[in-house]
Amino acid sequence: MSDNSGSTRQVDGPRVAFVHDYMTQMGGAERVALAISRILDLDEISTSMYDPMKTYSEFSEHRVRVSGQRRPVLSRYDARAAVLSMTRMVESIELPEHDVVVCSSSGWAHGVRTKKPKIVYFHTPARWLYEPDQYFSGILRPVRPWFSLYARKLERWDRSCVQQSQTLLANSTEVKHRIGRVYGRTSDVVHPPCAFGVRSPMSAVTGLPERFLLTIARGRGYKNTTAAVQTSKALNVPLVVIGGEVADEPPYVIGLGRVKDEELAWLYANALALVAFAHEDFGLTPIEANMFGTPVVALGQGGYLDTVVPGVTGVLAKSLELRDLVSATESVLRTSWDKNAIVSHAQKFSLDAFGKRLSEEIERAVASCG
Repeated sequence: MSDNSGSTRQVDGPRVAFVHDYMTQMGGAERVALAISRILDLDEISTSMYDPMKTYSEFSEHRVRVSGQRRPVLSRYDARAAVLSMTRMVESIELPEHDVVVCSSSGWAHGVRTKKPKIVYFHTPARWLYEPDQYFSGILRPVRPWFSLYARKLERWDRSCVQQSQTLLANSTEVKHRIGRVYGRTSDVVHPPCAFGVRSPMSAVTGLPERFLLTIARGRGYKNTTAAVQTSKALNVPLVVIGGEVADEPPYVIGLGRVKDEELAWLYANALALVAFAHEDFGLTPIEANMFGTPVVALGQGGYLDTVVPGVTGVLAKSLELRDLVSATESVLRTSWDKNAIVSHAQKFSLDAFGKRLSEEIERAVASCG
């Protein structure tokens, strides 16, 4: 269900309009958007683009309000192809009566127009502006040269939108530092919640080897899926890859593509370890794996520094050099882990804790405007 007006909270208290960048993929930011919609008891969510076949089915339980701006044809294959049209698409979102706007942003949603207080929950400042080589890796070639011509204009738009926002929240320490470098603004760290619980339903995935490593991927250069594949081959341990476009290379690599949440829960619970070598802003997957008592081997950079406790929930690799990745993964495999300690750590990233902080920020923003 979709239309092109805004979304607002219809319960007692401040009227909250909620905007998410776009809903055309199955990523951590989309999981957080669903969590926010539950916390705020929202019937509706506003966004620039929505493809129910490519994102989480739970979005269909809401009224999804889409931009009034026509979506570029190429973006139906890759949302990044809409980069030159996204400013107009976000600005065309018509919000209804509201007291405050909450934006779930990786570079777009904070551009929505409003005269009311705006709270921006940053998954990251715009990778398409500040890390373009990684963001546009593998994208259709015609888009990239055009983007280079408009990059400075887009950067001015981005900075202006941020300066018009009252409250900035960062999902990790890494993103907090990035916000400071890019925008010269301070922000508070509010870690996102884990979507899974220890009693999450499971559905077995058949045809897999008894022992396997697991990695979660999408078609982005910064995910470093190739590094995970090389590591599993070096150790002669099968790697199951979820998401992305990874070719099967039995017996080393088993690409499953998209799976249901019940299947993902089973994979988390049965994997030897989660392999996470991406340059992540936060990275929910280590916490999701930990919720099932599964340890993590992760790149010792970025958001993983907030989520992985070395020696308790996993091991951090020193670098992306193959020898460091292999060494860290070997350490994970030969260690006897305390599953209860791992689960206890994951439970700190609860929906209740996240909801409490977000609600406090909403009340504060509304009160400051009298």
